[in-house]
Amino acid sequence: MGRKKIGLKVYQGEYRVSFGLATNVVVLQKSTNRYRSMKQMMLGLSWFTNYEAAIRTLSDFGNHVYLRAIPTLAIGVETEADRNGALKDGTPVFRILIAMARLNGLQEVWLWDRQSDLTAKRLWPASLPSPLLDGYSYGGAVVRMRLLAIVANRDYLVRVDPGCFAPPDFAGLLARHFKLLHSGTIRIASGRYTGRIALRTHFVNPSRVDEFLDLVAKFTGIDPRKQLTGGAACTFHKLAPPPWVFDKALIWASDDGALKNAFPEVVYVDEESQIPRDEPGFSMPLTEYFVRVAGAAGLNELVKGKPAKAAMDKSVEFLNAMARLVASDEVNLAEGTEKLGERLPRIEAGIKLHQTLVKSWPDIIEAVHGMDDLRRTCRIA
Repeated sequence: MGRKKIGLKVYQGEYRVSFGLATNVVVLQKSTNRYRSMKQMMLGLSWFTNYEAAIRTLSDFGNHVYLRAIPTLAIGVETEADRNGALKDGTPVFRILIAMARLNGLQEVWLWDRQSDLTAKRLWPASLPSPLLDGYSYGGAVVRMRLLAIVANRDYLVRVDPGCFAPPDFAGLLARHFKLLHSGTIRIASGRYTGRIALRTHFVNPSRVDEFLDLVAKFTGIDPRKQLTGGAACTFHKLAPPPWVFDKALIWASDDGALKNAFPEVVYVDEESQIPRDEPGFSMPLTEYFVRVAGAAGLNELVKGKPAKAAMDKSVEFLNAMARLVASDEVNLAEGTEKLGERLPRIEAGIKLHQTLVKSWPDIIEAVHGMDDLRRTCRIA
């Protein structure tokens, strides 16, 4: 597979970029040890500042499929950065894109950036709700990647995180997930990380970790031990319900675990699928992390139809309970409570938007698929 020259318009940035791979999906035929094509997929990867880990992950998955002669991989890139500039550390985005395009097994490059956002907003039908909000959220990044998959004519999105590596039987994992998604009922299936869970627990006394996990499950309705995990090969059918999109509100599990609460009949956690991961998540102050986790309690209350005050009270109660359990001087309760007060109205607005997005999602797919100008904007190599 030869190297290919690419011409890129570079897009400047903030510090967050997301990636994806698209390929004709494969399933291992155990009797012949051969791969055959199925529906198309995109392997998505969201990256904050640690693009080196993102490159390593894409390289590992690229080598995995390259060595097995799986055809036609394409990178999809979703970013808040500017095409004509660089990341916060000064790294030009085009250099990262070129490095990724030259990895084994990768041939196409698709980009969703601010220019793509502007194009999509210009083409967006006035009759349809739009998930393209200006403020960043976890769900907003996932929705953009799912729209990019639609633009690239892919039926599935499979998400992994930076620092993840292809499991030895990646084809077997895909076979299980696609069999589930072909059942007609399941629309979202994920694996688990090897040796760790999605929730961070490094700040908890080891003797109290189970108590902490029980506390999270009590307030959010999400058991971290059995959580739908967005970065562990979480596979979305294109008709799967979208996650919540908030205007600049970061809420733990709003792009994965909370979907299992809201849509239990279409979500499946595949315990057999284990994804190796050696990188932690984006570093942040403990107060901020607790606010993101406590916000999940507010999301849970609002989704169940509880009033905004009850959601706020539950979030603050949860924040205080976590602080008492951890007993760390790093947690500022006054700051955390203030941040929750700022985010809860955005969560409430996001839930109202989500209700319309779920109802309109098939029409959104059809509309985006027909946006030829957007396809030309997103295809950069």
